[in-house]
Formats: sequence, structure tokens, C-alpha cells
Amino acid sequence: MDYNNLSGDELVKKAEYLENQGDIEQAIMCWQNLFQRKADPVLLWHCGRLAVKNKNWKQAEEKFLSAIALDSKLHVAYESLGLLYLDTLNLEYACIYLKKCLTIKKSAHVFSLLGVAQNRLGLITKARDSFRKSIKMDPDYEEAYYNLATTFSNTEYKKKLLLLQKAIQLDPNYSKAHRELGWLLRKHKDFLNAETHIKKAIELDESDGWAHIYLGNLLWTQENFSLAEKAFNKAVEIWPNQSTPYWCLAHFYEYQDRFQESKELYEKALLLDPDDIEANLRYGLFLIGMKESDKAKSLLKHANNLDPEDERVNKALDKLETS
Repeated sequence: MDYNNLSGDELVKKAEYLENQGDIEQAIMCWQNLFQRKADPVLLWHCGRLAVKNKNWKQAEEKFLSAIALDSKLHVAYESLGLLYLDTLNLEYACIYLKKCLTIKKSAHVFSLLGVAQNRLGLITKARDSFRKSIKMDPDYEEAYYNLATTFSNTEYKKKLLLLQKAIQLDPNYSKAHRELGWLLRKHKDFLNAETHIKKAIELDESDGWAHIYLGNLLWTQENFSLAEKAFNKAVEIWPNQSTPYWCLAHFYEYQDRFQESKELYEKALLLDPDDIEANLRYGLFLIGMKESDKAKSLLKHANNLDPEDERVNKALDKLETS
């Protein structure tokens, strides 16, 4: 399509219209045409932003880096690049670019993103510091309270409870906060309120597989096995290409003595993600019970290679070696 006969303002409107219509490739071409007329790094940032929408990570990275090369103070390009690396699990680079963004312009949102990257790297103290800076900048930023809550274990009940409640107070429709509050309450045997919050999370976002898994576990704890199975199966339906719902359902079937179904589901989970530590561990433990020691050992050793610090895996291996 030839956009050369359009003015700059007309081309901007065209790009925005195409984006709203979902024609991302043509929208990118509009912004590129504008950049050819005027080497404005913001135009490259728009191209990168749209490439992210198309999940073209390489193109997005190239556009953001090119924008930064033209303007080393373009904070939105650093932020977008940091978020890109966060989404693609390049966590060290995410921290680098988010920190650079903060040296140019501080914002509660970017402090929170930095905290998420640090938390995923296991840098808990630094993550908490970033989330608290986010809250200090914007005391009404519900996501920062939620993210700070995720740095505390369920054994740190009071701290985590208050943070999740604050997030929900600020945004009563914050589905993830309802979900995690429900799970926290379930851990502390407040089953009635746990179910209320988990079901609220599902009502707000039915596509959240974790909420259905949490509901399945809660119902299982209450020995409502038929509804628990239904909840686990719903998670499989929602996330058919993720390993987690399969090994969760497999674990449930294992405790119902439905061993063949359990085995098939563990195999499916590992087929989808051979490096899922939890799937390797749980299937390994299942096979120990089935007296399939060689295969169990192989799975547990693989889990150990993925995370040598996981004490559950080390304990299972020790048990297998001494049996």
C-alpha cells in the first residue's frame, strides 16, 4: 500500500486506525514511512511497540535499540525494552534497561516492573525495595501492593494478607489479588473466605488457569472430589498447551488411586514442557511408588540439574539412592 501521498498527520491517523483494526503490519509500515521522512526516534519506538503486539520480539528489540541509539534519553524506549526482556525472561537485561529508564525518569510503574524482574531473579530484598519505592511514589498503585505481597511466603501471613487486602481495596476487581488472597486463606484453613475470593477471581477472569487450579485444590482439601476434578479439568481446557494443569490433575488422580490416568497426564505434562521441575519431581515420586526406580531416578536427576538447590528433589534422590 502506498502512503506517500498522505501528509504526516494523515499518516499518524492512518497508523492509529490500522492498529485499532488489528492490522499491525500495515500500521508498522505507516510509522516506518514517517520515520523515513523524519528521523524521529519516537517513531521507531512506535514500530517496536507494535512489533511487541505481534509478538515479533526480535523486530521489537531492534526498533527499541535503534530508538535509544538516536536518543539516549528516550525513557519510553528503555521502559519498553525492559518490559520486553521481562516478558521474554531475559531478566538480567530487564533490570539493566529498567534501571536506565529510572535514571532518566522515575515512575511508580517502572519501579514496580524492576521489582518484578528482581523478584524473579530471587533478589527479594532488592525487589521489596523497588516495590516500596513504587508505593512511595504512588500510594494508590494497587499493582505495587500486590507485587510486594508476592515477595512474602504464606507463612508470613499477616504481612501478605494486609498487602493483598490493600490491593483489593484500591481495585475491587483486581482478579489476581483475589486469587492469591484466596490461596493464602486456604493455606490458613479459612475455607469459606478462600472460596469466595477464588471464585471472585474466576468471575473476573475465567481464563486464569491458576484460579481454577486453586479452586480444585481447595475443593480437594474439603473432600469435594467431583467438583475438584471439574475445576482441574477446566484448567486443562483453558491452558491446553501448558504443563501445569496436567500435572495438577495427575497429582489429584494419583491420590484417587486412578494410576493409569495419572501416569498419562504426567507424561502429557512432560511432553509439553520437559523442563518443568514440578512435573519431573511429582512424576518421579509417583514412579517411586510404582516401583519404576530407573525412570524415577532419570526424572529426578533432570529436576536436580534444572535446580540443584531444590531440597525436595535432593530429598527424593537421597531416598531413592538408599532404598
